[in-house]
Amino acid sequence: ICYQRFPPLPSMSALSLSEADLVSTIERGSSFVLTDLLKAGFSSELSQWSCGYLRDNPRFRDVQIRREYSINNDGAPQWLTLDQLMEAGSRASPYYWAVREPESHSPAAREADPESSVTWDEQRLKFVMAAVEGAGCIPHAMLESLRSQPEVWFSFPGAGAKAHMDSHTVYTMSLQLSGSKLWTVLPTVPTRTRGHAVRIFGDGMCTERTGCFEEGGARQVVLRPGDAILFPPGVLHETCGQNSTDDGGCGVSITWQFGSPYPWSYVWEHAKSILLTPDLEEMWGRIQGRLHDMHSDGKAHVLEREEGKAAWEEAMEVLREIPARVVEAAETYGRDELAEGAPAVLVEWERKVWAEELRDKKRNNHSEL
Repeated sequence: ICYQRFPPLPSMSALSLSEADLVSTIERGSSFVLTDLLKAGFSSELSQWSCGYLRDNPRFRDVQIRREYSINNDGAPQWLTLDQLMEAGSRASPYYWAVREPESHSPAAREADPESSVTWDEQRLKFVMAAVEGAGCIPHAMLESLRSQPEVWFSFPGAGAKAHMDSHTVYTMSLQLSGSKLWTVLPTVPTRTRGHAVRIFGDGMCTERTGCFEEGGARQVVLRPGDAILFPPGVLHETCGQNSTDDGGCGVSITWQFGSPYPWSYVWEHAKSILLTPDLEEMWGRIQGRLHDMHSDGKAHVLEREEGKAAWEEAMEVLREIPARVVEAAETYGRDELAEGAPAVLVEWERKVWAEELRDKKRNNHSEL
């Protein structure tokens, strides 16, 4: 979606927002825009970043960036260095720099991985981490979490991330540093009532089916330099670079994930759908751990504990309905979204499940009239 057709996301200014208000907004699981973040003093070093600045800076110009959604004839990813970006032959898809890669990959692992680069190194990570400085509304624990998780994205007008759902279990914050970008999000976990055996919200998968934002409640915002979008796990989102006269239309944004504060009220509200969404299987361990802690430390509210247990049991009852042959096929296949050549048993099961969920949705909508 490269045009605005949904209502705007709520926004707040970092110049007037208190830390307590930011924390409560995140704990509720809201998707929202935080404007004026650079003006409020957040990470002033990053305010200089543009495609031209990074191209001309000796520290960054030889960093390799990976073109998304595109491969060479040999199946390998396409790469450019930052000093080549402005002359990129193709601007139809975004480019990616996993600054945080050294946190999880050794130099040898980065060299051996065709999806990674040795230029995604420790020195540059340390520089970017040091550049992340607080604003008045950002709590210390959130700031520390942000420092270890940077990713940088480069996009041209019309290019962006396809609609998808991230697999991680924490909040995302993406700050626009130069250029502008349209974000479209569904600020809730899409409702699930049946047990899927494979992932269903990989890049562009819902677009190929029936559309990603038709359930209702979709919101949009055009981020400009200094604006950030924040959203909880399980939120469908896509992006599209907007027209800009600077740097030939090239825009830069930096994205982080952070685990504190945490939106437990949102998780319990959508727990059943979270547990029935294979793309969010990493959430299982977090939910199990929370339920265990509730029983062991006695600090959690009784209602929260009971709601969590009920959602877990309801989801497990649905998942037990998946036939063993389907589960076995999914484990062999790898639980990735279906592609050409997928086992027939998975294709048939997913077709059946989608049809049943559509009937459930129509039945529920009718009952609400």
